Amino acid sequence: MLLDFLKTPSRLLLLLAASARADVAWLDFQSSPVNGALLYTAMPPVTPVTAGGVTFTVNGVGIDSRDRGLADGMLSDFLFVDGEGASMTLEIAGLAAGTYAVDSYHYDGGGFAGAVRVESRAKANPGGSTVVLANFNYSTAAASYTFTTDGSAHELVFRENDGNNRLRLNGLKIRPVGTPAGPPGKFVDIDASNTAAVGGSPSPFSTDDVNAAGFTSGNLWRRRTGLGFAVTGSREIYEKDANGGVGDAASLVTTVTGLVPGKSYGVHVGFLSVPTESWQVRGGLTAAGLELFTPAAPAGRVANIGLSSEAGSNRNQYLGLVGNATATAEGTLQLFSDDGDGTATNWSTRTWLEGFLLGEPVVVPPLPGGAMEVAPDGAWTWFNDERSILHQGSLYSGYVKANGTYGITRRDLATGVNSHMIISTAASQQQDDHNNPSITVLPDGKL
Repeated sequence: MLLDFLKTPSRLLLLLAASARADVAWLDFQSSPVNGALLYTAMPPVTPVTAGGVTFTVNGVGIDSRDRGLADGMLSDFLFVDGEGASMTLEIAGLAAGTYAVDSYHYDGGGFAGAVRVESRAKANPGGSTVVLANFNYSTAAASYTFTTDGSAHELVFRENDGNNRLRLNGLKIRPVGTPAGPPGKFVDIDASNTAAVGGSPSPFSTDDVNAAGFTSGNLWRRRTGLGFAVTGSREIYEKDANGGVGDAASLVTTVTGLVPGKSYGVHVGFLSVPTESWQVRGGLTAAGLELFTPAAPAGRVANIGLSSEAGSNRNQYLGLVGNATATAEGTLQLFSDDGDGTATNWSTRTWLEGFLLGEPVVVPPLPGGAMEVAPDGAWTWFNDERSILHQGSLYSGYVKANGTYGITRRDLATGVNSHMIISTAASQQQDDHNNPSITVLPDGKL
């Protein structure tokens, strides 16, 4: 939780644990300086890139890039140099003195094998290299090692290390040794001190009692301790839709403080799911603009960051990209979340809500011809009018989403902010563009 310091020592310790930053940076090595894999900073060759307050630069002779079109955006593309003993150097400037753990990724989805050796050295002493990883055969798994720096500019040198004469560099994660692994940014672990029901009711918004009437048939969330994301110490989650008939949870608003005034943040909603099931959550930047997230949707906007750390867990941790938001002049943001609208009918579609990650803003390349994206997931049929209308300073567009639900997006023409909503029920899910909504203005100004 990112909020003002609390009074008691025990709560203060909890605050520090819940809001600690995990990894310094995640880098996706590719040709473009924008549009890296979700949660990663795009890292082209030669051009310095700053992430997590640290500046990274990739140097080498003859560096090129490839993209194999894989589902995993980070593993799909890579920088490469071919030739016996080929090398690339990653310069790191601005890193505080200490020992750091690194996971680097070396893989060619085209089916080409290879191996890499990794050396560490101070930039001022290129002859003083230390081998931190003697050999790693290319794999989708990470190559893991540590290095120590005195705070001056440092370098990691990646060298081709077998007879295949191929050096590949896909991605890299870096964090201080001893800190929990997790995506870079500030994690907001929601609880009663920073979160309330939209509109103030019910208050409190949750119960610890699994048998409480407000949970089993009302709009209360259930708080469950000892579960959740590893980066928060598996402190607690908020559950709803655990079984048919438990009711629709109250929408929540989380107030985040202590941010940099005027800074843009990429906002991701955190939830858990068994990977073979479809646990769900809704997240948004406005109360009316909530969007549904599952492990598989929306495509390209949900990151699986691995198994949670509780003993015997079979649940993965997911972060769904809500969008970019700018902190107020007071350094605050309000973020919104909800369950799946009471649509769950069994345990496989429940909601386990964790919180929000505030990371680097997501830079999306401009669309051809200056086009603007209204909705990231939607289709309509050509003969259904009115599919999109201008009304009271906003553009309203109706469509059918890939999962068969019906959506409406309101685009504020003054601010360019899109707000999405689902207008269909669980019983109305047909993947047919003929079902897109028609929008009509009523005499009282409503739609």
